[in-house]
Amino acid sequence: MNISSWNTPLASQHRDPSTYTHADAQMTNTYPASTRRGRTRAALIRAAQELLTEIGDAATITAITDRADVAVGSFYNHFADKWELLDAAVAAAIDEVERDVLAAQEGIDDPAVRFTTGVRVFGRAVERNPLAARVLVTTNAWHRISDRGASPRALEDVQRCIDSGGFTCTDLQMTMLVLAGGANRVLSYRLLTPEAGTDVVDRSVAASLRLFGLTEEQADALAFAPLDLGEPPA
Repeated sequence: MNISSWNTPLASQHRDPSTYTHADAQMTNTYPASTRRGRTRAALIRAAQELLTEIGDAATITAITDRADVAVGSFYNHFADKWELLDAAVAAAIDEVERDVLAAQEGIDDPAVRFTTGVRVFGRAVERNPLAARVLVTTNAWHRISDRGASPRALEDVQRCIDSGGFTCTDLQMTMLVLAGGANRVLSYRLLTPEAGTDVVDRSVAASLRLFGLTEEQADALAFAPLDLGEPPA
């Protein structure tokens, strides 16, 4: 199934994937990964993520447990139903990408550099967090603004850039919508076009920064600066 084509909403009594927030990721950390329960839960979440990207919310509990190599009875030790698991699967994908972004931003004080770094690392999720990237694009969960993590920091950094005159745009909400929409489209494009490298990410970031009022020289200096990235956080 083409990952960009799945937009079937969950049944009305269940949550649309695009309404998942980063706060839901708390559900993925109930048990330490080193314990048997933790490993079982992690296996169920990963299986659900894989099936979400393949067949969307049509995945059954049996299909998920088969993929995870977990007994159906064990499923109910962790989740009430498949919808609760799908919530946790999407939240875990958001959490994984956000941890990578926050790790890359650590120690950066300049709001423009920190913000740009975050967007560039997000676009590199194709290499660094491939399954999580596919989940975000498939479920259209990329645009949720969370109450912690990378999203509120991005809002704060953009506002500081506006206040300082670095960004000439004045509408914070519209600025973030334009940037987030563009970042998601780039992620989608890269997943569908394997030959598209990270230069596509950086070029799109530079183009966005020019729209926000930076000169070409200023935008390129931020968007093409060297990135010193370690391994994605476990």
